[in-house]
Amino acid sequence: MAMILDPFVSRLVEKLTSMAEHEVAMLLRVPAEIRELSIRLSKLNWSLVQGEGMQFQEPEIKSCLNQLREVMYDADDILDEYVFKTKGLEQGLPKLSARFFHPILSCFATCTLRHSVGNRMEGLKERIEGIKWDLLTIGSSHPTSSASERRGNSSQIEVESEVVGTAIDGDTRMLVDRLLKTSHEKKVLVYAITGMGGIGKTTLAWKIFNHEMIQSSFNQIRPAWVCISKAYEQTTVLKKIIMAFKGGRDEIQSSDDELPNKLRQLVTGKKFFLVLDDVWSIEVWDEVLKPLLPDAGPGSRILITTRNTAISKGMDAERCHAVQKLSSEDSWSLLCKMVFRGGGDERLKQNLKHIGMRIVDKCDGLPLALKTIGTVLRGRDLIQAEWEKVAGDSTWWFEQQGDIEGIGKQLMTEVLYPSYEDLSSQLRLCFVYCAMFPKDCILRKDMLVPLWIAEGFIKASKDSSVEDTAGEYWKQLERRCLLQPDPGRYDQGGFKMHPVVRSLALYLAQDECYSGDVRGLRENQTADVTSSSPKRRRVLIKDAEGVSIPEVMKEPTCLRTIIFLDTPPLQEVAENFFEKFTCLRVLDLSEAPNSKLPDAVQNLIHLRYLNLSRSQMSELPNTIGTLRSLQFLGLAECTMLRILSDAILELRNLRVLDVDGTQLEGMPKGIGKLQHLNRLVGFRVNSSTNNADISGAEGGERQNGRQRSPASWCNLEELKSLTQLKFLAVQNLESISSIDEAERAELSSKSRLDDLRLICNPAQEIITDEEKRKIKEVFTKLRPPTRLQRLQIGRYFGLEYPGWMMGGGIGSHLSDLKHLELSDCFFCQTLPPLGLLPHLETLHISGANAVKRIGNEFLLGDAAAAAAGQAQHRFRAFPELKYLTLKKMNSWQEWWWKGEEEDQALLPRLEELVIERCGKLMSLPKHLLRNVTRLTIEDAYNVTEIGNLPSVRTLMIARSGLGRIHNLLALDDLTIVDCFHLRRMEKIGELRYLKLQDQKMRSLPNWLRNNMEGQEQLHSLTYEGFKSMFASSDRQDFVAARKFEFICSGRLLQRCIKDAPESEWPKIQDIPYVEGYTMDKSKYILYDKSNPDHNFHTNINKEEITNETTTNSSSDLASPFSIVILLLLIIGVTKLAFDYKSFLLPLLMKAAAAIQKFKYTRLCDEIYSLYHAWQKQ
Repeated sequence: MAMILDPFVSRLVEKLTSMAEHEVAMLLRVPAEIRELSIRLSKLNWSLVQGEGMQFQEPEIKSCLNQLREVMYDADDILDEYVFKTKGLEQGLPKLSARFFHPILSCFATCTLRHSVGNRMEGLKERIEGIKWDLLTIGSSHPTSSASERRGNSSQIEVESEVVGTAIDGDTRMLVDRLLKTSHEKKVLVYAITGMGGIGKTTLAWKIFNHEMIQSSFNQIRPAWVCISKAYEQTTVLKKIIMAFKGGRDEIQSSDDELPNKLRQLVTGKKFFLVLDDVWSIEVWDEVLKPLLPDAGPGSRILITTRNTAISKGMDAERCHAVQKLSSEDSWSLLCKMVFRGGGDERLKQNLKHIGMRIVDKCDGLPLALKTIGTVLRGRDLIQAEWEKVAGDSTWWFEQQGDIEGIGKQLMTEVLYPSYEDLSSQLRLCFVYCAMFPKDCILRKDMLVPLWIAEGFIKASKDSSVEDTAGEYWKQLERRCLLQPDPGRYDQGGFKMHPVVRSLALYLAQDECYSGDVRGLRENQTADVTSSSPKRRRVLIKDAEGVSIPEVMKEPTCLRTIIFLDTPPLQEVAENFFEKFTCLRVLDLSEAPNSKLPDAVQNLIHLRYLNLSRSQMSELPNTIGTLRSLQFLGLAECTMLRILSDAILELRNLRVLDVDGTQLEGMPKGIGKLQHLNRLVGFRVNSSTNNADISGAEGGERQNGRQRSPASWCNLEELKSLTQLKFLAVQNLESISSIDEAERAELSSKSRLDDLRLICNPAQEIITDEEKRKIKEVFTKLRPPTRLQRLQIGRYFGLEYPGWMMGGGIGSHLSDLKHLELSDCFFCQTLPPLGLLPHLETLHISGANAVKRIGNEFLLGDAAAAAAGQAQHRFRAFPELKYLTLKKMNSWQEWWWKGEEEDQALLPRLEELVIERCGKLMSLPKHLLRNVTRLTIEDAYNVTEIGNLPSVRTLMIARSGLGRIHNLLALDDLTIVDCFHLRRMEKIGELRYLKLQDQKMRSLPNWLRNNMEGQEQLHSLTYEGFKSMFASSDRQDFVAARKFEFICSGRLLQRCIKDAPESEWPKIQDIPYVEGYTMDKSKYILYDKSNPDHNFHTNINKEEITNETTTNSSSDLASPFSIVILLLLIIGVTKLAFDYKSFLLPLLMKAAAAIQKFKYTRLCDEIYSLYHAWQKQ
């Protein structure tokens, strides 16, 4: 793929070795020819490597690489076909054995086949000879260096002055504070700044380097900045560091052998600060710097910038700071700075903003991309037509003519291409393959790894499986920031490709991949009709309306991948469809309407990956057993499928079988023969497996015209022989025939198993005590191996968790566990001591309806274990836990751990806490959540207060009884949904984003008021203030937000217009950016304070406001002054009425609700304050 040839050559050589065992060498000379071709290609290594980088500028080189790639694809197909057919003859493949039953005919067929392959390989050899000379000639006339070398050899520090937003200032302050913090453990500490190319790592490091506190604190030796090239030399790095620290010609003129001692003498006993910018290799630390720094002075610091997080870990960095993308508003500000030098005309900016924001979205918060396109736009006319040309073109990085072409390619080749250039050849294939998926597609490892394997991209080592190797490839792409975690899908392993990174991958893959809708495919196919156009190899269709199979895909082609992504075909896939795509490796027909797979599927002899998930498939044909190359079979959520054909037992190369969500009665007996299975999802236990009294037609199920007897079902014991399993999901465990059957599965001995899901599905509502006892014993026998990393237990109905989860032994039994989910364990009253798990990162608990409190047993288990643990050392509970979710715990009331006030070791790494549908929970623990940065609380009606959380940056609360939020100084993103009682906001940090949604809200909250000229300041009425009802207390803080979005009723939205009666305008007029909508988004207001001339837009007309005001004028005049007087009397006697508060509290709330209806908001605030203060007495 994408002109990457080395992996193809390697694979061909491997196939050659295998084929030589079948005496092909004597008959065809095929291996000798391939060896010759691989040697010649190896000699072209320099030209190929240089050519891949030069293809951006030289069309001739790109053409040569395209042709050579086509040869490699054709050779791969030829050899695959030969291996498949020769193995079919040997193993008696039904189709071929019938055709060549007589030995003489079989011999003749073999010779014919070999002759055909030999002739085709000769043709490939001639094509390669012609390409070789073209590539050598072009390459020798275009000497060049890699992009990373050009960047690394530059001695100039290029840091743009255009810096926007508050995030970089906050990050600078935070990192400077950490760099200057005293450490008594190490003399030299390393800190790392990571992120993708162009994200702003160097800019942040440069601000830190020039910070006055850094310059003044490191004064024993001058702070040094050194750029590290990818292809560095030890002597060059040493000279750069010495020059940066001190300078002087004597150091430069020193011999190479003297340089290490020079540097050692320079830093001995001195506190230094060194920045290593753009580090590509760990060797620069291990081989050059680390041996020279043991004698440095205490407090010395090294700050590195790198695209690869593995480097920061290898350097034992004290902290690794990932640079975040710019927000939309900051991105727009940066684009404006680049385009409108000197400030520009505000009216012109606003006129172009709606187009500019589309351009901003393309850059997705990447500063360098914004600067690049800003430079282009600055050279054009500042009119909408010119900006539309850029905004409307999805390929503007490379395909636009003129100025943008050079600048876009410079960004790609000099900034992003080095990240690609640093990948191994196999990893390049995997990276480019990701570009086939749409930009909004969530990428998951379990989705992509099978596709990489099926395409042949993965070369496994002797000590690891192809899945392990592919998983390591995934990690490398993640560490290098080429795949970025999706914030909303962390618990599902969701990742995305940055749009600009994807642009590079698309450019590399554009000749052979298509991703889009059917219309685009037709147009694309029409454009690629010339004989010189490379053949398309991969097609991904995503069409929102569903599609018929396009005509352009009904002609015989050399496609290797066809994927319908979230696009159900509107017609059945015809039988001739399978006769035309004989080169397919990957076929994804998810959601296809076919009830049966055609017999012609046997023609797909190269097929490795077949996904029929969520289709209408009711049975599989017996011919599926002829697909001897098939490795991945997906049948998930095929709800019509009840019987699994015995033919799948012939698929001896099968690695993944997914039947989760089907209606299978059980698994066919003999599943244990599939020795290569490493992922088995949806294994169903059948209760009649060993019932001898059930047989024949009465107990059997019909399959392919015959009856399947219960004796033919597979039992749990067959799992014993599947030694390669890495993922196992077992369902219907309540139907297991005996406890011994569970023990004979020997799950604990599966050394490769790292993901296990054990699910029950009790059909009856009433479960007996005997059934509860039995299921506990079954789970006890299903003890997983120690190396397990993921565990899910669902609908478990035992009274207690199995023994291997309880007590102090859980930390050793599940020592490697990272992710745990306990769902719908209805009867367990106590949670396991999960705090003992040393590597647990993600914990989800839902449906634990019997749990009433969470206390110390959650940390250490029983009292004896807790005492033992505390006696030995100060215990760190949940030392690695980052994500905690607690849902649907209907009885849970109390969350408290003994000693939480002084213990700093509880939840030290917790980043995100989610609490949903826990209606009886009274409060959050006060001191356990110091490090939480994201907090979500939904449907927790008794939690009335949130405060004193110093690290929370994102807070989302919905349908809660919350009345007060306070002391969240780091908060910058706040979402509030239907929190009717929220009245107090105190000591809240300046918000970047505030969202408020409340359909019943009569007015905007008073805490939005900010610098309202002439407005009376509000004061809270506390209990101590009852002696004098209007006495002042602590002032209600106002919330400042850079952007405010609210969703409300149509009437309230109308009152937010400046000239509306009883206008809410004063509350929002000082907020920089405001968006308001009705629930259905039919009405809106938009306000941008930065634009003095055109800052307010709405689709609400004055007539609507007038009519609404007239309709409600009578009720406004009828304000209930009697209720106000009554309320004042109630407040006045509260000091004497505590004995009757159970009667008065509901009355207060009813009165407040009635008065709020008539917009007496200040009085309502006083009532709610009284209510909450009184409730606590």
